[in-house]
Amino acid sequence: MPDSIPEEVARDSSPGEFHISSLLIAVILLACAALGLIRIGPTDTPWHLASARLSFETAGLLPHWLTSNTFSYTFPDFQLKQQYPLYQSIIYAVYRAFDFEGLSIFHCILWFCTFLLLLRLGGGLKTVASHPLPWLLILLGLQRRMILRPDILTLPLLLLILANWEQFDRGRISKLRFFVTATLLQWLLSNAHQMWTLGLLAMTLFFFDALYAGFRARRHSVNPAFLFLTLLSGVLVTCINPLGWRMLLVPASTIGSLSHHRSDVTEFAAFGENVYPSALVVLALLLYVYSLLRRTSPRRLYELALVLGGFILALLALRGTVFAVCLAGLFSIRSLSTGTRENGASEKSSETEGADKNPGEASTPLRKPGLLELSLAFSMPILLVYYSHFGQISSLQGVQYGIGKSRGQWPSSSLQFLRENPPEGEILNLSWYLGNSLIWELYPGKRVFVDPRFESYPRDFLKKAIRAEYDFETLRSLITGYQPEVILLELRLTHLHKHAKRLLESGEWTPVALDPQVLVLARSDSDADSYAARFGMSIDHLEASGFTMDDERIRRLEHQRIRGFYSRISANSGLVEQNHLKDSSTVPPLH
Repeated sequence: MPDSIPEEVARDSSPGEFHISSLLIAVILLACAALGLIRIGPTDTPWHLASARLSFETAGLLPHWLTSNTFSYTFPDFQLKQQYPLYQSIIYAVYRAFDFEGLSIFHCILWFCTFLLLLRLGGGLKTVASHPLPWLLILLGLQRRMILRPDILTLPLLLLILANWEQFDRGRISKLRFFVTATLLQWLLSNAHQMWTLGLLAMTLFFFDALYAGFRARRHSVNPAFLFLTLLSGVLVTCINPLGWRMLLVPASTIGSLSHHRSDVTEFAAFGENVYPSALVVLALLLYVYSLLRRTSPRRLYELALVLGGFILALLALRGTVFAVCLAGLFSIRSLSTGTRENGASEKSSETEGADKNPGEASTPLRKPGLLELSLAFSMPILLVYYSHFGQISSLQGVQYGIGKSRGQWPSSSLQFLRENPPEGEILNLSWYLGNSLIWELYPGKRVFVDPRFESYPRDFLKKAIRAEYDFETLRSLITGYQPEVILLELRLTHLHKHAKRLLESGEWTPVALDPQVLVLARSDSDADSYAARFGMSIDHLEASGFTMDDERIRRLEHQRIRGFYSRISANSGLVEQNHLKDSSTVPPLH
């Protein structure tokens, strides 16, 4: 880990400059910690937790990880093509010990450690004082993935693979240690996230880098055959997971999900569709090109290829932004810190006399940022943290900062109703995103119709389920085909309000529960003992519950959503009188 206050900062600075540098380092580190402290929302985390819970509950000596779609009643035998046993085990262990509050703190600590690892590889804390804006760019890139997802392990494991290689390349560790560490890190990566291919890509680049270096120097400082053996070992240990050798086929499924569902998932959006992350990628590219122009010594092949690979990931999908920005920023800071064309002599001297230096360790006098750069470096992290933690909340969606469960996002009230009053028949949920909470809250009592694990369902079915969100006739065909007793509709999606209105007008469905996240409908039946007869509410007395009472900002947004829903299902239908929308019995009054 980086030193607390680097000696170079104190040695090359006056007392005033030393205090400014120390304060700048503290501001950026505190900003990283603050941005990593988020509330846990119902995006993917519920089914990851449920997977680990089921695996450990059915375990013998070792956990029994799922290889089929056990959580779904539509395709329960469909083979899973996603495996995250390491990630799921870790977050479930944290949850069991410290609940959702522990997951928030774990998330913060792990991203903070990732930033410290980047600092270590980039030259230490002294480079924050000398090049604060590039580090700020890296922090903004990290923030794009600061959510509780498997990516939280992917980037640090990839950086550790890079660090292991560079230590070996400089003769600091033995062949055996490099081989064992590289193999272990790849095995961990393959059991943490479906982007395990990045580890094998890095090992491949190290192999070709050694070949290229040997071609240029007419001798091999690192034996390419040994690196090929390490790569082969990485491929073999990738198969040590619940799927076995079939894990090698997962990238094809991932590419299929990306091509078929780009318009359905925000993080699958192509480069340019979202201005802010695209701008971060462009800035990182410009910074890297600038560092190339300033560098006197040639770049290593693996460095150029890793940066190019990061940009390709960002071009394919916005979820790759973090890799593009962090890798380009890291290698740019190294170059800018260790020498430029203006001090090429000192750089050449360092190459001959300081072969044992860490990558990025400064061999030139520390650069002193200008007033404008310091102003931006101080103000931007402070403003970003203030806006994130204390700014106005304009939507119930998105990342919420703090500790514990997110507010206004989990359908707690409606799912509690279903747990206490489980229907005999199946549940049809729209959208697929709602399957997250259902898997965690209702399984094994009830299984889901569909959920957001793209590789867990046949492609045609998943596309039809998504199309049903927008096309009522498709929804009707699914109802006819699967004959659910209960339908759950997400209220955050206003296009599903139209489906709710048509289902209610048909007389075939009766509302039985409503909260700010979900409308629960039961199949109408004249039988007095039917589910709808026992729990149904009349349309003109449809009452919502489950509001967030301890946060007025969230509660106001929940009220707005419910009022919008009432107005949409009542417009031109006579189902709900407009003056009923203000009835305190329907929407609890604000206090």
